[in-house]
Amino acid sequence: MVAETQTTTTNRRKFIRIPSSCRLTTQKILFSTKADAESSGQAQNIGAGGVLFVADRDYHRNELVKMTIALPTWKKHHPQFFRADENDVTSAIMAICQIIRCKQVSTGTYEVAAKFVDVYEDDLIGLKSFIEHEAERLGAV
Repeated sequence: MVAETQTTTTNRRKFIRIPSSCRLTTQKILFSTKADAESSGQAQNIGAGGVLFVADRDYHRNELVKMTIALPTWKKHHPQFFRADENDVTSAIMAICQIIRCKQVSTGTYEVAAKFVDVYEDDLIGLKSFIEHEAERLGAV
C-alpha cells in the first residue's frame, strides 16, 4: 500500500474568496429583551461561506450576529427578477453569521472572520454567481 503524501501548503477553504471593500453592519443576536446596537464594519474579502471584515468592536468566538452586507452589483447575478423598488447597486445581502475568530489589529480595531449560518437560498445563489464572475474577472480562479 502506497501512503499518500500531503503538501505542506493545503488550502482549507471550501469557497473562493474575492477582495471586497464593501460596508456592512452587524447586530449581535441576544436572547434577552435588550437589543444590541448595530455596528458597522468594512469587508476585506468575501466568499460564499463567509466574510472577513474590520470592525471597531470586539466579538467572541461562536457568537451569532445578524449581518447586512452592502455589496454593489451582486444583485444582477440573483436568480429572481428585479422588483420595481430594487436597485442592483444598493441592494444588500442579509445573513445570520457565526464569529469564527476575532483578533485585535490595532487600538480599537479588530479583524473578524465570520461564516454564513443562514442566508436566503436565492441570495446565496446570486452571491456565489457574483463571486465566480468577479474571481474570473480578477484572474483569481
